[in-house]
Amino acid sequence: INEGIRMRAYGKLSQLKLAMSNYEIVNNSLPLREVRSKSGKRTFSWMVEILPYFEQKELYEMIDLESGWNSDANHSAIQSGQDFW
Repeated sequence: INEGIRMRAYGKLSQLKLAMSNYEIVNNSLPLREVRSKSGKRTFSWMVEILPYFEQKELYEMIDLESGWNSDANHSAIQSGQDFW
């Protein structure tokens, strides 16, 4: 593997570790494996819950948690966060 790719992956993993740790400190638990709408429909994975702790608060605020990740309501948020995903 190219050294640049390896370093970028290491950096992302370090950020993920810090985001998970910060989430746990604030919420006294790790994020649930999925986000569900009020009606109980699975809409997102745990990754969306840690966005604010991953320096992605703006992206998190753009997301409609009641709609699925692939809904029209979330299309622009998913597109703008493409580098993150």
